[in-house]
Amino acid sequence: MPTFKLLTKQIIPLDIDAMIAKETRKIFFKYPRLVIDVLKNTHDFEIINVSDLKKFVIKLPVKSINFIEKQYNKLNLKNKIFNFFFPLLLENPNLSYKTHPKVYKRSLIDFMTYCNMILNYIKKPINIPENVVDILTYQEAYKIIIKGVNIQKFFINLPIEKLTEKAFIYILANPQYLEKIRETIQEYKELKNYPNAKNAKIAFYKYCFNKMINGKKDISTLLREIFEDFSQENKNIATLLIEKVISEEKVVFNNKYKLKDKIFYLKRDPLPGEDDIFNKYKTLIFKICNRGENYGCSNQGY
Repeated sequence: MPTFKLLTKQIIPLDIDAMIAKETRKIFFKYPRLVIDVLKNTHDFEIINVSDLKKFVIKLPVKSINFIEKQYNKLNLKNKIFNFFFPLLLENPNLSYKTHPKVYKRSLIDFMTYCNMILNYIKKPINIPENVVDILTYQEAYKIIIKGVNIQKFFINLPIEKLTEKAFIYILANPQYLEKIRETIQEYKELKNYPNAKNAKIAFYKYCFNKMINGKKDISTLLREIFEDFSQENKNIATLLIEKVISEEKVVFNNKYKLKDKIFYLKRDPLPGEDDIFNKYKTLIFKICNRGENYGCSNQGY
C-alpha cells in the first residue's frame, strides 16, 4: 500500500485508462483505500476510454463508496474536478443517498454539470428518488431544474415537483429568476404530455432512420414514402416534412452515422418552438411514425 501511495503522488495526471485495466480492477474492488489514493492525488482524470471507466465505476463495491463518503471532507474532494468519475457513479446500484449523501449529491450535481460529456454512455434514464431533494440546498435544487430540462425523460428522471417546491424558496430570495423558472417548469409540463413536440420530432427521425437503414431505401424512395404516409392525413404536413428532409439531405441524410447522431442530439435538445412543425402537428406525426410497418422504428438498428 505505501508503494502505491508513493506511485500515485508521482503521476499527475493519473493514467486511469491504464490503472483500471481489466486485469487490475479486482485489486481496486478488494482494497477501497486504493480508490481514495487515486482521488487524493489528482485534480482531474486523464481519461481516454470512458467506457472502461464506467465499467469500473458502476461496479465499485459498497465498501469503496463508504470509504469515499467517510473521507470526502478530509480529502477536500469538494474542490477537486472529476469530470467523469462522480457522474458515472450515479449509475452504481451501491450508491445510496441515505448512506452516502455527500457522494450522491456530488454525483448528481456533476452529472448535471458535465452531462454533455457523458450522455453517450447513458443507455437508459437514471431515476432520482424524491427524497434526494432533502440533501440539496435551495440553490442546488434550482440549478438542477434549470440544467435538467433538456435531458429529462431521455437520460434522467428528476423528481420535478419536489425540486420545484425547494427551488421556489431560493426564488423568494432571488426574484430575478422567477420568470426563468416559470418558463422551465412549463417545459417540464409539456414533456409530461404524450406525445409532445420533442418525442414527435425524434419519432420522425427514427422513422427516416428505419426506412433508410433497415429498409435499405435511398433518399428519393424515403421522400416518396413520406408523401404516401402523411398525405393521406394532411398533404401540407407531408410537404413540410419533405422540405425538411431535402434541406438536411447533405448534412444529415447522406450518412447513417450522421442520422444516428442527429437522433441522439435531438434527445438533449430543447423542446421545438410553438411555430415548429413538430409542435403544431405533434400528435399526427407521432401517430404516423409509430403505426403499421413504421412502429418500433426506435428499436431497430439503433
